[in-house]
Amino acid sequence: MTHMPSLTLSFGLSRMARPLAPAVLSLVAALTLMLGVAPEASAQADLPTAESLFEAHVVAIGGREAIAKHRNRVVYGTIENSAGEVQILIVTQAAPNLLRFTAQSPGRFTIVRVFDGTTAWGIEMNGSTRLIESDSDEAKDLAFNAVFEAEAAYKTQYTSMRTTERTIFDNRPVFAVDVETRVGLSQRIFFGLESKLIIGKTQVVGTGGTPTELVFNYDEYTDYEGVKLVSLQRQTLRGQVNIIKTDFVEVNVEELPDFSPPASLTVSAGG
Repeated sequence: MTHMPSLTLSFGLSRMARPLAPAVLSLVAALTLMLGVAPEASAQADLPTAESLFEAHVVAIGGREAIAKHRNRVVYGTIENSAGEVQILIVTQAAPNLLRFTAQSPGRFTIVRVFDGTTAWGIEMNGSTRLIESDSDEAKDLAFNAVFEAEAAYKTQYTSMRTTERTIFDNRPVFAVDVETRVGLSQRIFFGLESKLIIGKTQVVGTGGTPTELVFNYDEYTDYEGVKLVSLQRQTLRGQVNIIKTDFVEVNVEELPDFSPPASLTVSAGG
């Protein structure tokens, strides 16, 4: 994504429609069948395609030409949890698929997660380093979020996509698109009718063995050198909310940190 990656650290409301009398519903169904189109298929035909919604989003954030001018970026921000605890975030991304994510609690700990294009690895609270198993959910999540021009590359990021309905998400009218990511995650992405921007998404995650909905709200976008990035987002899981804010962004930085794992680690293919 072209923003602070949606790494896991308001709920959608179905639009109410005025009920139709049973006789009217039967007539509609009969006429639809006479025309050779099922009622659900007819409703789907009235919705924009998922591809057109993604393309409109690409235009809304600045367009492919502006996106291509960004070779890398460093995002500085904070993440605050429901208890009011704040961590400092530094996220470095570079084309085509390099990612370094650092979360620091001053005086307490630093956590680092990195994807170097093939391998995922990390630094733990105690300072130890480890490789992240390539077939783990964490490695797949890092590999997916590492793609620098993710929105423009939506055709390769998602193996399937389908617009399912017009509804309400976070008190705003949206089109909902169900997608399957290339790393096997099922998500629902919400496109604002007015802004054309992606304003949120949901996905089901396994927490303690119990499937739970994880909700992302993209509340604000800010223009950074011609490209709009999410600058304020909320992540909600089991009633707990993380608020992620971007303080500033550096674009096309000359010197970047090393993404490669330490030589002491055995490199294995991943992502």
